Parts: sequence; structure tokens; C-alpha cells
Amino acid sequence: MVPQRILLDLDGTLIDSRPGIIHSLRETLAAYGVTPDADHDYTWCIGASLWSIFEHYLQTSDRSMLDGAVAKYRHIYRDGPMFEYELYPGIVEALETLSQRGIRCVLATAKAHEYAREVVTSAPFAPYIAHV
Repeated sequence: MVPQRILLDLDGTLIDSRPGIIHSLRETLAAYGVTPDADHDYTWCIGASLWSIFEHYLQTSDRSMLDGAVAKYRHIYRDGPMFEYELYPGIVEALETLSQRGIRCVLATAKAHEYAREVVTSAPFAPYIAHV
């Protein structure tokens, strides 16, 4: 029998990562002198290319400046906000059930591998993820 596998995304599937992403965006933009209103809606930024996000907010296409903003964002995100997420209800139980049924859960994400691996390792569903 061929082992069964399921591919899962991390952000927006297993976790709601908006708090950490928005935290990092706000700090990065502030470092560049951009401060959207406190109630600004960042929804469109979730899952979007960081270069596109900063091109929009910094109103530039200068690659050097955009690369700097992305590096700044990643530094901020890595220093803590990447762990500012909420588990979706029932995720741990669902992954446990899949595991008990012999289904290997594999994470496939556009998030940088090192970040995804660290988030998964720290999450309560870590025992049920076979590979990142």
C-alpha cells in the first residue's frame, strides 16, 4: 500500500499569522517614515510579495530600497513577531486524526523555510507534521 500524504499550507490554513505579519509591517514602515492609520486594513498584504507590499507603501520601484525594506521586515519578523499567531480551532485535533489514520501531513508553504520550520517546531501540532 502506498502511504497517503496530505499537503497543507501554514499561513491561513493551520494558523492565522496576521498579528505577526502586521506587527512586522508596521515596524518596517515606521522605520521608513510611513505610518498608516492605526485602523489601516492590511488584509491585501497577507500572502502578497514583500517587494510588492513595500513598492506600494514606499511608493518606489528602486530595487535597492525595496531589498532593504524586505531585509528589515525579515529581521523584525524573525526577532519575535513570527510567533505571534493564533491556531485555528480544531487544527490540532484534525492533524492528530489524520496521523492516526496513517496519513502523513506535509507542510508546503511560500514562507521562508527557516521561519516555517521554527513556527511548526514551536506549535502544538508539531508532532503531526512529518515534513516542512
